[in-house]
Amino acid sequence: MTNDDSNLDADPDAPPLRQRLASATGDRHAEAKALADRSGDAVSVAEAEIAVREAHGDIESVAEGGAGDRRARTELASATDAETVRDRKSKTTPTEDP
Repeated sequence: MTNDDSNLDADPDAPPLRQRLASATGDRHAEAKALADRSGDAVSVAEAEIAVREAHGDIESVAEGGAGDRRARTELASATDAETVRDRKSKTTPTEDP
């Protein structure tokens, strides 16, 4: 067991202690890095940072319908939140024609 993977809860989906600590200290970048590490290669640190900032209400969470949601949440960003940001980015990023 490493420090990054240690959880105080028995729930395997609970955020790791490193992410909780970064959240408690307000270090959004460190929290995003912990979230990106937790997500493996699925999301980048930049995508995780957007998910973290949305989770804390620092920026608007833009739903597919375009409506902003600027509410403070009490939970930490999850891997699913970061993957949602990634998926949203891929839908809005134009692809080049061959």
